[in-house]
Amino acid sequence: IRRNPATGRLDILLGSGDEPEVLLIPRGFVRDGESPEDTVRRVVELETGWTSPDSVEEPFYDGYIYDARQTDHAWVETVAYLLEADPTERVDGSRPGNPFSEIGWWPLEAATVNRIPPVLAGLVRDAVRRLAESGRMDTEDASRLLVATG
Repeated sequence: IRRNPATGRLDILLGSGDEPEVLLIPRGFVRDGESPEDTVRRVVELETGWTSPDSVEEPFYDGYIYDARQTDHAWVETVAYLLEADPTERVDGSRPGNPFSEIGWWPLEAATVNRIPPVLAGLVRDAVRRLAESGRMDTEDASRLLVATG
């Protein structure tokens, strides 16, 4: 996430692929010998061009989610992290291996979250709760967003 310098509101980093109306969060699989934190840095840089911070906060989600990328459409153990970017941070989706045709900062609002597939939108909703609990998002704004997306 980042605080938009023009609006003062929060933005979320999302990409789109074959279906431009569907927005996705950057995500990837842990490689052998790689920590989840190292996976976050690798995937975020590969998929968005953003070099994420050296340290990441505790995960806001650690459990299982349904993942259609698996050939057997299995439940996959998932660890999700919330990363904060500098407001002027640029992204570049033109890197080789990037699954997105477009990548960019989107307003963290219901219209955006409602374009994210339900399983991933659930993670975004969990992130919104964490943002409100930590004081990084107004609790009333968070409540309105959760009601409008849930």
